[in-house]
Order: sequence, then C-alpha cells, then structure tokens
Amino acid sequence: MIRYELSRGLAYRSIKHRDMHWYTTTVPLALTLVASASILLLPNPPPLLGKDGLVASSLSVLSTLPGFFFAGLAAVATFNGMNMDAEMPAPAPTVRVQVGGTSSVISLSRRQFLSYLFSYLVLISFALCVASLALSAVTPTLLELKSGILANGHYAFWFTVRALGVMSYLAVASSVLVTTLHGMFFLTERIHQP
Repeated sequence: MIRYELSRGLAYRSIKHRDMHWYTTTVPLALTLVASASILLLPNPPPLLGKDGLVASSLSVLSTLPGFFFAGLAAVATFNGMNMDAEMPAPAPTVRVQVGGTSSVISLSRRQFLSYLFSYLVLISFALCVASLALSAVTPTLLELKSGILANGHYAFWFTVRALGVMSYLAVASSVLVTTLHGMFFLTERIHQP
C-alpha cells in the first residue's frame, strides 16, 4: 500500500483514453528527438554544463515550477465549478485505483483528471529541478571525466554518454512542457464546457 500511495504522482501516465498517448508519449518523444538532434548535431553546440550552460541557466525557471504546479493542484482540488465532479464525457478517461485493498477501474471527473495531471507535474518538475541541481554540483567532476575520456580517444563512447544524458533530461523537460500545455487547455477552456 505504501508503494501505491507514494507512486500516485505518476498515475497520470496510467490514465487510459484513446488520446492520452499523444500527451504522455508521442508529442514528448517527438520534442525530445528534435531538441536532442538540434543540440547534439550542431557544429558548435551550446554548453550544457558549467556556469553558462543550459542546465544552470534553466535552473532559475525550473526551481519555481513545483510550487506553481502545487498551487494549481490546490486550486483544482478546491474549485467549485458546476462540472468539476461530473464524469467526463464519453469515452471518459479511466484509471485503476485501490480502495480498501481492492483494485478497480474508475471513470474520471474533470477534478480527478486535473488532480492527477497537476500531481504528475509537481513530481516530475521537482525531479527535473533536483537533477539540475545535482548536475550543477557534479559539473567539475563530469568535465574532468570528459577530458580523460577524450584524451584516451574514446570519442564515440563520450558522444553516446552525452547523447543519453541529453535525451533523458530533455525527455523529462518535454513531458513537463506538453503536460503543462494540456493542463492549460483544460483550465482555460475544457472545464467550462458541458
């Protein structure tokens, strides 16, 4: 039960609906591939680490996101809209929940859907912020490792490690971006429709 409770921030990704793959997989993956290729294949790529690197530069924005999304979650949980607690129109998105030790699939209301969405955003934006802080803290070590690897002529190995790191970081960032835009659509337009 503890594992279930501590992992519910990721439940947004397990919501079932015919269009959910666009928001959880397809569009974030496409953005990740385009952004990664742009960074990795440029003749003079921007620095990723260090004081002027992309990670350090983005940290000021990333550090505000978890609080912003948590405020959004609180607002959704307490908002008194007429349609917030009604089941979403057919085919309603569904998710598996555990109640009293029994697992069942429920159809979601707008309030539940947005609660899952903002919970997910709180969790992954916090993870992205922690990863950015960790990368900033170990930058000198990583740059030293890079020098040693390149000095030994292991260019392909370094490119592979760098590519995997860039793609992993951008995959989480892309998921934050797409899910934020999806949440904005719901908050600005969809919750006001029958």
